[in-house]
Amino acid sequence: MAAKREELLPGLQQAEFEASFSKLDKVEQEKELEKNSFESLRLTNAIKSEKDEEKKKKLIKEKEIADKKTTFASDEYLSNRSEGDQKEWVDKKDAVAEAKRKDFEQYIPTYSFEAKSAEEKAIGAEADKIKKIDDQQELVRMLKEAIGGHEKSRIKAIMRKLTADYNDNEAFAALVPEAGTGYQGLQALMDGLSTKGDKNYAGFDKQEAYSLGAQVAEMNKKTNHWEAAAAYKMDNGQWRGTTAEEHAMIASTEFGKRAPRANARDFNRLAMGKHILDPKTGKMKYEMADIGLIALQSWDNSTSIDRILEDMTESLAKYLVPFLDKLEQQDFFKARGTKKISELDGRKDKYGKLDETPTLADMIRIKANKAAEDFGPQFREVTGVREKLNS
Repeated sequence: MAAKREELLPGLQQAEFEASFSKLDKVEQEKELEKNSFESLRLTNAIKSEKDEEKKKKLIKEKEIADKKTTFASDEYLSNRSEGDQKEWVDKKDAVAEAKRKDFEQYIPTYSFEAKSAEEKAIGAEADKIKKIDDQQELVRMLKEAIGGHEKSRIKAIMRKLTADYNDNEAFAALVPEAGTGYQGLQALMDGLSTKGDKNYAGFDKQEAYSLGAQVAEMNKKTNHWEAAAAYKMDNGQWRGTTAEEHAMIASTEFGKRAPRANARDFNRLAMGKHILDPKTGKMKYEMADIGLIALQSWDNSTSIDRILEDMTESLAKYLVPFLDKLEQQDFFKARGTKKISELDGRKDKYGKLDETPTLADMIRIKANKAAEDFGPQFREVTGVREKLNS
């Protein structure tokens, strides 16, 4: 089985590349051709400098594959078919790729350990190709392209990299903006990958897509993107999407194991809420999530309030400020700090409550405003130093 897969894999990868490349317009083809040409050149130089014979053999095989792709890309870029002929050509390339994919899948082992090993090897090969790409917009473009070409291993590799780089929200915003950048967006994208007729269909079956979603959700715990964590759970050996209540309970239980002060230091806007498409404006807007409110409740005590200026990031405070008035109208904040506002911030005209101890909302506003007001003097100071250095 393994030997047969090794034999069939290069042909499958070439067919998938040809199908994907044929769908690109001439500008995109030129960019892709340039990338493949650079890859061939890189491999040529690597072969010349490699001393280890086994590694050299591997590099030679990689170069043969790269050269074959470059040759096809060059011929395709120079082609000049009519619109009808091009559509027929693309359909033909899709059919060839699908046939090779089905042939290859016959030799994918049915027992889990070897199947997982084979899958991870294919994903690892794709991950190696993109490991030096840090531009999130380029990765999202490549993801869209991979979805169109039903390149499942590449999709998995790109989603993992985006998530590890704190940028999985960019994929959700681009592909499922109406569902948002939280767990519902993750679920919507995975459903799309596995639903025929969906704009994001990529040939996945449900469990394969949900397994990827569960991996992304787990990775989001490490990046503190808690609203996009806890998106899936296992029932009777099958993955399924979590409900709103399950998501909030699982996520808050997980981050609740940490000290509230650690969460205040580490949380970002995507721990507390999500960006979602506003149908009225056609633009993305930020919304507070259930788990964001749960986090605020965990900080609504005198100890946390006293420390919030030191602990909370300025960026998070700015995102929370627009929600504070409505929360106060609902008597959401119960506790107060132990120090008067006059001991923390002397700008009476801004707050007018110098003799009162602050609520959590007061402290978040102070944090956000201090960030904005303190930057002006800081900027003027460094500008003066810079002018003297360069005079």
